[in-house]
Amino acid sequence: MTAAIASNNPVVRAVIEGTAPRAAQVAAARGLLPLPQTDALEIMVAFYNGADDELKETARAALLSQQLDTLESTVRSAEIAPQVLGYFIEQLEMPAAVHEAILTNLRTPAAAVSKFAAKTRNGQLLELISYNQQLLIQNPEIIEAIIANPNRTAESERRATEIKREFFEKERGAQQIADELR
Repeated sequence: MTAAIASNNPVVRAVIEGTAPRAAQVAAARGLLPLPQTDALEIMVAFYNGADDELKETARAALLSQQLDTLESTVRSAEIAPQVLGYFIEQLEMPAAVHEAILTNLRTPAAAVSKFAAKTRNGQLLELISYNQQLLIQNPEIIEAIIANPNRTAESERRATEIKREFFEKERGAQQIADELR
């Protein structure tokens, strides 16, 4: 369960790695340890993705009970773990403001953005993704996800198609990307 712990807090590491007492793990899964919100969410997401059924269920309930205004400001943080951003972007029922905060956070994993672009019903959020030309060029699967999403707006489709044509279909654009990757 130690896959990429982002926090430098030794308590977070001990709880996630299982060296902390069971009572501390259960309290952390409930979000009851006195930790910064970014650390508490990292623990809960790690438990949610873990193999321990009790901790998984407890963390799931705690994650669902997060206050949305606090959550929105927390996911904007440069301190937030990428796994936490990945978890919350997959929760399609979240308000658009939370998803917008996640999509504008540089720590959000590209693979999570791609999954979101394929599944979201919010065309405005697809437009937001389409404005990030650098992200789309570095991750062409996001372009394909936008184009394939039936909820895309005309603007998001236009931008994604334009980037695809300019950087991947035209010989000059393909050569430019190849040169930059070297």
